[in-house]
Amino acid sequence: DAKWRLWLQGTDDEAAFDQVPKSLWEFIESAASRWEHVAKALKEADISMANVEALPGPFTVMGVSATCQVKILSDADLRCYFRAAAPPRMVLLGVGASFAAEAAAAAIPNGSARVAEQASVISAEEFCRASECARAKATVRLNVAGKTREVFRATVDRIPLLSAMLARQVGNCHIDTPLFVDVSAKVLDVLIEMARGRSPGYLDTLEPSWKMALLGDAEYFGFKLASDTGFSFKLCATSPLNDRYTNTLAWLSNGGTSYTTGVRGAWNTVFGDSGLPNKGQACWEVEAKCGTVGSLFEIGVAAESFANVYGQLSQASDAWGLHYAPPNVFLRSKGENNAGAFSDLFRIVQGSRVGVLFDADRGTLMFILDGVFSKPLTHPISLKGKSLVPAFSVYADTVLTLKSG
Repeated sequence: DAKWRLWLQGTDDEAAFDQVPKSLWEFIESAASRWEHVAKALKEADISMANVEALPGPFTVMGVSATCQVKILSDADLRCYFRAAAPPRMVLLGVGASFAAEAAAAAIPNGSARVAEQASVISAEEFCRASECARAKATVRLNVAGKTREVFRATVDRIPLLSAMLARQVGNCHIDTPLFVDVSAKVLDVLIEMARGRSPGYLDTLEPSWKMALLGDAEYFGFKLASDTGFSFKLCATSPLNDRYTNTLAWLSNGGTSYTTGVRGAWNTVFGDSGLPNKGQACWEVEAKCGTVGSLFEIGVAAESFANVYGQLSQASDAWGLHYAPPNVFLRSKGENNAGAFSDLFRIVQGSRVGVLFDADRGTLMFILDGVFSKPLTHPISLKGKSLVPAFSVYADTVLTLKSG
């Protein structure tokens, strides 16, 4: 598991180190602390940090790769080698003489590495260029849902979790085993397409519910998915589309992400502080914690004309949403249920997360429970062409916590 190994020329001894040296001086000091004749040579050469540039005189330092030796003459060369070399990394140290090609052709102790018999000697700069070129062409194998697929390493490295998993696998010398990725092939296909540089507009070709599902998976992989198409907002007491009506009884907290009205036994409504886009999709999610006085809430959208801030969202003719009255779930507008109850399909409990996906191009309003996209609820009323804003209603001390963006 060592990060690198140091082999002393002319001996069968090697040392393993967990920390990569930051300078040639630190490298030689590490060797001097282990081998007495290295310390003696350093003392006789009268080299200190004040004249560290003289180190290549009495000492020869060579980095090892599978096909060549890398001359290390400076701190910059040392950093270049460790940045570009693939594990296991091995550095050879000669005292008082330079390496001959045939010396490096010998087997390194303990089978740590072997240099080709006719290994060429190149500069650290040449080594870095060659390594970058090879990395650009390198591929890795991924095991996804029991099937193996091959992807360019450079693409995988743009997905943080996969890059870290691959680095760990290489460090453990399991490079011949396909990397197991616990995700559906469909999700990985989209992540790879975006990592290859596809335009965010590619996501708009996907079904809205599928696109929303991808947001959670992308977050898990540490990959920022189409950040420029995200819709982020905070809660506010006045609609950004209509400043004539302000809710003075709502209690907004946590930087505009939590909302309740306290023990007062009545409905009231608040809004997002940004209007919904007139094209593309927007999504957000709330976590519901039912209160002791009342357990009812509604989430949805409201039009510019909405004025019922001290009432229930869906009682108005210019608002549409999901209504929860335990244990019943309805899609409502104009004070009426637009379809039957969805209590069995959409079973909301304490702490449930209800997602909202608005598609301006299709005019649809969709609701998803706890990130499960296989059975979404879609409001039957078309909202295409309307100017809308996210809207939220609670009864008494029920608390809604918002996540958007």
